[in-house]
Amino acid sequence: MITPGQTLENPVTGERFTFTHTASSTGGELLAFDFALRPGGAVPVPHVHPIQTERFEVVEGLMRFRVGLRTVLAGPGDVVEVAPGVAHSFANAGDEEARLRVEVRPALAMEDMFAEVVAMAKAGRMNRRGLPRNPLDLALLARRYDQEAHAPLMSVGVQRALLAPLVMWARYPRRAQLAATAVAAAGLAAVAATLATGLMAGVFGLYSHTIMRGLGRTDDRTFVGAFQAIDKAIINPLFMATFLGALGLTGLAAALHLGDDARSLLPWIVTALALYLAVFVITLAVNVPLNDALKAAGDPDRIPDLAAVRERFNEAKWNHWNLVRALMTTAAFGCLAWALVLHGRITAPGS
Repeated sequence: MITPGQTLENPVTGERFTFTHTASSTGGELLAFDFALRPGGAVPVPHVHPIQTERFEVVEGLMRFRVGLRTVLAGPGDVVEVAPGVAHSFANAGDEEARLRVEVRPALAMEDMFAEVVAMAKAGRMNRRGLPRNPLDLALLARRYDQEAHAPLMSVGVQRALLAPLVMWARYPRRAQLAATAVAAAGLAAVAATLATGLMAGVFGLYSHTIMRGLGRTDDRTFVGAFQAIDKAIINPLFMATFLGALGLTGLAAALHLGDDARSLLPWIVTALALYLAVFVITLAVNVPLNDALKAAGDPDRIPDLAAVRERFNEAKWNHWNLVRALMTTAAFGCLAWALVLHGRITAPGS
């Protein structure tokens, strides 16, 4: 149990906590500590406190806070308060050690979280970014203290659902074998994501450089009938599994690479995920409604004004956004392919 006056120092991140008020000394109402951070030091990842309010008062040095969408530079005497539910991060923006007074209300188990993280760092179980080397350790830590902190852009419930397989995996008794399997699983997820994304890049590209060009040269009756037939045929299990799988597998690959030393892969995988997510949104917001409107026009033999139906479909708009989809999916495929190259280098024997 942490007691007032006790100091914890993280040898990896350089963070130093000297506790002045703890959960036990305040009946759970307040956790307060003097906090020191070395030059260039930063909290490992942006995070959200779902229940707690956090107050930072800078005593010495220069700190940079990211609170929601705002960036705040704070010097001696400045106070930054973060409300519950607001994503935030912070870093030492100066050339000297920064010192702050921090208050967290209510205390919950945050001091225990700090103590466990410091113990893991001293045991060599943290990478240089201050995160667990093993994704299973990361999953357990995130699950145990998700009332104190969780990832931004999602609720505690969503985070728990995403981490549930890894948490169950981590609690399995054969941890040593599972740790090695987790690395293999991360690689397999990246391979599967790359294949699915590559297939979708091919589909969008084929529409852009062949199918729509060919249909564009046909008469109105042929265009409407052929496009309706193609659109009905493409809604099949294989296409849907690939279209949705590219998004899900890329997200899974990113999650499995969060806590290991191969974090050089993560920016490439996250970039691919962002690109494909944009493609997913474009498809649902632009291309699918145009497809559905053309199909809703009915049998081409019973449409009195095929030219008007084709004009309302707006080929130029469909083609423009499909080209955007093709380019973004190809870029996502490139990012994932490079991530696989990095994965191979990192996991190669002797690396």
